[in-house]
Amino acid sequence: MSPKAFVVGVVVLVGLKLGLAAGWPLLDDEAYYWVWAQRPAAGYYDQPPLIAWLILATTSLFGDAEWAVRLGSVLCTAVAPIALVWAGEDRAFTLAWWAAVPGLAWLTWLCTPDAPLLALWAVAVAGGLAGGRGWWVAGVAAGLAMECKYTGAAVYPLLVMAVGPREWRSPHVWAGALVAAVLVLPNVVWNAQNDWVALRFQLDEGLISSAPPGVAGLVRQVGDQGIVLGGLLAVAVVWWLVRAAPDAVRGWYRSDPDGRALRVAWFTSAPLLVFFAWAGTRDVSDAHWPVIAYVGVGVGLARAVGPLARLVRVSVFVAGATVVASVVHVYVPLVVMEHDPAVRLGEGRAVASAAATWAFREGAPHGREGVADARTVYTERYQEAALIHYYLGIPAHRYPACGRADQYDLWPLPDPGADAIYVRPGTTGRKRLCTDDAFTASGPAILTVRDPAGRRARNRQVWELTPR
Repeated sequence: MSPKAFVVGVVVLVGLKLGLAAGWPLLDDEAYYWVWAQRPAAGYYDQPPLIAWLILATTSLFGDAEWAVRLGSVLCTAVAPIALVWAGEDRAFTLAWWAAVPGLAWLTWLCTPDAPLLALWAVAVAGGLAGGRGWWVAGVAAGLAMECKYTGAAVYPLLVMAVGPREWRSPHVWAGALVAAVLVLPNVVWNAQNDWVALRFQLDEGLISSAPPGVAGLVRQVGDQGIVLGGLLAVAVVWWLVRAAPDAVRGWYRSDPDGRALRVAWFTSAPLLVFFAWAGTRDVSDAHWPVIAYVGVGVGLARAVGPLARLVRVSVFVAGATVVASVVHVYVPLVVMEHDPAVRLGEGRAVASAAATWAFREGAPHGREGVADARTVYTERYQEAALIHYYLGIPAHRYPACGRADQYDLWPLPDPGADAIYVRPGTTGRKRLCTDDAFTASGPAILTVRDPAGRRARNRQVWELTPR
């Protein structure tokens, strides 16, 4: 593929993603990150701050439309392959890898911390491949990656491990490490000022469980990676990881310059996949957590030869077809599933619209013009609070002691006013509400929610609250 064709391919891919992203309502997590961006800070309860700052930058320029919220993440689709092509990767394969692998494609389509993390991880890998002053680039990318997700902390040590002991004496390696440390310092200070809440949350979510799933969790995590990779590609990945291991270890011991790309690819992927497989035995883990490993895997598979190369080409095509089918399924259900993940991508606007009847007082306009006269909105979970805030303009708040702890615990409660409403998932009858100590509740009204394709989403309840 010529450089011009590669650039055209990247532009078309970004344009296609942005066009589709403009038509999808925000996921609840995306709305949650948008809420963070309304209060810029050096850290947040659930994650480091870079995703909020990215949203703040794009929405300050282009407004709060869905496509503007997602713009920064979609642009990461271009950053990652360009960085790796600059480091000498095969242009056609690199573009296909980032367009076709479902995990990489979707996480750089939606507004998630994983999108900038993947882009910065790729930039760091490119810097490590280059060596010399490239370590400064790797240090900047690694520091910013840690400001996306704390797993970003792994990229620089893995790169240093990969190049071998002979290069450890290079001043560029240590300068890059210093740059990374300086860039992550603001979030470290924020954590220290907030009782290390974000770091503790990540450890509790991913490694600490009162009932570890054990081998069942390992099996689930391995199976999930087949979905992330689009099925057949998982076979090629395992083949390459096993086949490349002896050469990577021998090359590391000898610091063989000819095997640098192989070592960087293997050491920035294999240890991560092993770690997340082990983490699956400690607690229930999400399928997308190990996706950063597939940056290095892509670098390695770009150099595959023989039968493995043929399998890779076929499996990347199959993975790309999976991505296309999943996009079509968002609009036109291809299969009937009891718990269809596509529903989450279409329910956000519907949830907020259903709650609007109770949130806005009688006679008040439904929309941002009526926010000043709207009732205070409390929710049981951050998901509903964020969607109502984004789509209705009402700064809803998860009520204290409801659901799991989150960023709302670090923010003061809004003034409840004369009355309020309370939104929670479910269809069950009266049970104790989190608001019972302060409010008398009446209801519930059941909100039946459907996505634009007509699929039934999770029902919500609305309770009307009167101060005691």
